[in-house]
Amino acid sequence: MRPNAEKRVVTFDLLRQPFSILRVEPTATMAEISEAFEDASRDGLAPESELSAARQAIINPRLRLAAELAALLDTPAGEAKAVYSALRSGASSNDLRRVADRLSPLSRCNLLTHIAAHHPADADLLVALVDAHSSMAAETLAPTIERVRKAAGSVSPSLDALSAGLHDLIARHSKAVFEGFLTIQSAAAPVYACTTRVLASPDPDRIEALDSIIRAYGQFIGPELSRYEERVKAACDSLRTQPTKAYAVASIAEAVRSWHVLGASLMELEAHKGRDDK
Repeated sequence: MRPNAEKRVVTFDLLRQPFSILRVEPTATMAEISEAFEDASRDGLAPESELSAARQAIINPRLRLAAELAALLDTPAGEAKAVYSALRSGASSNDLRRVADRLSPLSRCNLLTHIAAHHPADADLLVALVDAHSSMAAETLAPTIERVRKAAGSVSPSLDALSAGLHDLIARHSKAVFEGFLTIQSAAAPVYACTTRVLASPDPDRIEALDSIIRAYGQFIGPELSRYEERVKAACDSLRTQPTKAYAVASIAEAVRSWHVLGASLMELEAHKGRDDK
């Protein structure tokens, strides 16, 4: 079971990203941001501290890029507004996934991650996220960032800064997709199916995107794998002192099987890379 599943915290939510909280477009000017802040504060759209943090994330040059990349930045304003409306109205995950299929890579990644953070992801969603991640590149996104920054009256980030921002975003996505699972064990099958499907027709960009998700998966299941390893060690110690204890052998077999089910995706990817981690 996943510890404290009932206290699960969603760390990636499109409705809680700064532009959405203030209900302004990424092209909003300083004057428009100030006006939106006053309107949101007057209407009680969120606690004052949250509204202030959202405004600061937009107007602070050091924080702005992360806020932009976590928004529907490469989606036309009218379509982005419709997506946010669908999210606020509680649209089903299936409806949202159909919407995601029509979006450009950055927006698709963000919407797919939002869905996964709120609902258990299946293999199709994970593969779609791998494909979207593999399609993103700083060079491709740079013109969009430049256009948005010019309209907002802000200086564009360097290509290196944009590349670093995308790297951080993918790592954030990769961790957040496991927040929708109520148990650790329930993630094993969809992750394994995603892994085998990507490895069946690999290319370097897809493998790199898959690797990010599998690293996050390894962190997600790490505590459970450690518990299985401790069971094996305890049963082995018992068997050494009392070799006739048949239940110790059964306990070892059960723990190893459970460990293998959870760790199969990690082993598949390592085998593909030509590694053998005993």
